[in-house]
Amino acid sequence: MSQHPPFTTTTATADTLLLQIAALVHGAGYERGLQLAEIAIAQDLHCANLYHLAGVCAVHLGLRQQAEDYWRLALAASPVHAGAHANLAVLLHELQRHEEAEAMYRSALQLDAANAYLHARFAGLLALRRQGLEAEHHYRRALALDPADAATQANLGVLLTSAGRSAEAEQWYRQALTLAPDNAATHVNLGLLLARQGQRQAAQQCYARALELEPGNASAFSNLGLLLEQHGNDELAGQCHRKAAALAPGSADVLYSLGNFLAKIHQYQEAEQVYRQAIAAEPASAITAAAYTGLGVLHADTLRAGEAEASFRQAMLLDATYPLAATNLAVLLLQQGRYAEAWPYHEARHDPLSPKPVARPPVSCGPLWQGQDIRGKSVLVWPEQGLGDMLQFCRYVPLLKQRGAAQVTLVCYPELHALLSTLAGVDACLRLSADLSLPKHDYCVLTMSLPGYLQTAGPAAAILPYLQPYLQALPQRSARWARRLQDNQASGSDPHKLRIGLAWKGNPSHANDAERSLDTLDRLAPLWSIPGILWVSLQKNDTVQAAPAALGQQAWLPLGHELEDLADTAAIVATLDLVICVDTSVAHLAGALGKRCWTLLPAYKTDWRWLQAGHDTAWYPGTMRLFRQPYRSDWTSPVNEIAVKLRAWLVRGSPD
Repeated sequence: MSQHPPFTTTTATADTLLLQIAALVHGAGYERGLQLAEIAIAQDLHCANLYHLAGVCAVHLGLRQQAEDYWRLALAASPVHAGAHANLAVLLHELQRHEEAEAMYRSALQLDAANAYLHARFAGLLALRRQGLEAEHHYRRALALDPADAATQANLGVLLTSAGRSAEAEQWYRQALTLAPDNAATHVNLGLLLARQGQRQAAQQCYARALELEPGNASAFSNLGLLLEQHGNDELAGQCHRKAAALAPGSADVLYSLGNFLAKIHQYQEAEQVYRQAIAAEPASAITAAAYTGLGVLHADTLRAGEAEASFRQAMLLDATYPLAATNLAVLLLQQGRYAEAWPYHEARHDPLSPKPVARPPVSCGPLWQGQDIRGKSVLVWPEQGLGDMLQFCRYVPLLKQRGAAQVTLVCYPELHALLSTLAGVDACLRLSADLSLPKHDYCVLTMSLPGYLQTAGPAAAILPYLQPYLQALPQRSARWARRLQDNQASGSDPHKLRIGLAWKGNPSHANDAERSLDTLDRLAPLWSIPGILWVSLQKNDTVQAAPAALGQQAWLPLGHELEDLADTAAIVATLDLVICVDTSVAHLAGALGKRCWTLLPAYKTDWRWLQAGHDTAWYPGTMRLFRQPYRSDWTSPVNEIAVKLRAWLVRGSPD
């Protein structure tokens, strides 16, 4: 029971009552303050300030709905009550009613434009809603009003980090730490920024300092786990992720990182459970969209395509601006040959909000082309991703001329420049370099955006144009390499042998290279006993590739160390009867040249362009045959299958 006597309108004036309640609020006497306010309201004392104070007491007592009701009554009594606008905005923000909160913040700031706290809170909401430029404006306005607010400085650092403005972000973090050196969260955020810049030791020091200040800081453990993962220390990384999850079992961020780690080390069952825990922890947050995306990737990797698609689409429902969900959905659809559906989602790959967005053409070169009429226009085609991607998708460039483009300029990687100069429909082919100077064009387009904007309704052939061949070996290069092979045969090799090129490794920086490349040339040992073959090494090396030990007296010609660029490789391939390779640029080169190619594919994370089954591919019809692992790490089965087909070829005198 309260020791305070009940209030009656006969013992105090309204002003006295308001002062009494305000004093109780100031002294944290919220329960008594709310009691007095409710008695006064019951006795028909109605005014905006009374409702406002009642709301303040209610919210401090955890009575959020009552607080909202009182503040709305305050605004009904006085629509220009700045305090009610401000407190209601913050409450709606906390309740994740973001659209209502944004409107209320705007009203509050119209009435109280010099309120630094309101500017900072509103900036946080705008950042959450991906309205970065306006969020930055309000953070800077808050700091202009209160320059010593370390929390706002740190939050501005977070915003600038997400915008890729790392140098500015680091300055704000360090300035915040000057004012508040014991803020563990700021140390964690600075460490995350430094880790992304490759400053491993400095990042680790930040996490260590955060854990000195807060030994139970789950974010520090989680981010330290991410750092250790990146540098191959999975054992310690796992310990950190699990420690973080134990400290913060309700944190979606922490659980999401643990789920990603478990999926990476192929502990799929536990990873799925952890992703679902993350989703349950914060069912409608941005991190939940990321967790659904991680769950979708897990489903795709375990060949559960229907569940994967559902997860990606759920992520996009939760956060339509989250590019990883759209990118992964695109890959899944492409993997199923659903090209027309996939291409629009595939554009998310160059969204600036992506963790690793594809590099766009310089803004100064012109606007991005999105399918507009290009008759009489100039178009710049920009390279992206790997050499194989450029070789595969350059087939679409001639279609720009067919659409009426007056000038088509193709920028390409230096290794491809000479070869892509043979592509039809290209007015200028330029090497990509740091000092490349380009005039402004009417439009620019990324190479892998072409199929989506050029596609028309119709059969697969209309979606995957293949004018075989669409690239040519350069005559001078062909003559040079033909002489090189003739000289080799003149030195004793049987001129009647089949000439077969080999490439058994891809780019080691490729995310799935450990699965798609052969760890040793000995994986091809079943082929060495087949007579009547000249094996030509196309594997680019700095030194001469030694013949496999088990090859015996079979003919071996290593040329990889002599290759200058892909035009050299093309000229050699043009002289061969067959190319056998893993999923790398050599496969696409052979396909673009119309040369027969047998391609070895991994069972795990098979690249989307090869679909999930079948020996043929619509990308290179009639020239390429696919040899798939039946299960992970089994190269013996597809290599033995190749050996059988080769022996049959030699017996019949024909590959078919």
